[in-house]
Amino acid sequence: MKDIKILQYAVLLTQIGLNIALPIMGGVYTGAYLDRRFSTGSAFLILGVILGLLSGVAGVYRLVSIEFKKKK
Repeated sequence: MKDIKILQYAVLLTQIGLNIALPIMGGVYTGAYLDRRFSTGSAFLILGVILGLLSGVAGVYRLVSIEFKKKK
């Protein structure tokens, strides 16, 4: 039973990492593409990182809140 709990926590940590990393990477790639396309310096890159970070934090919040509701 203890091994299952450790595995569940490892999966949760992996999900948290992916929920933060993937939106940020998507924002970076999309922002860099739009900056090259419209020659805007790094405005879209910065905006993409900020939006990706906010999206990642919101996803982690939803994930963690669901996990806490399961424990009650």
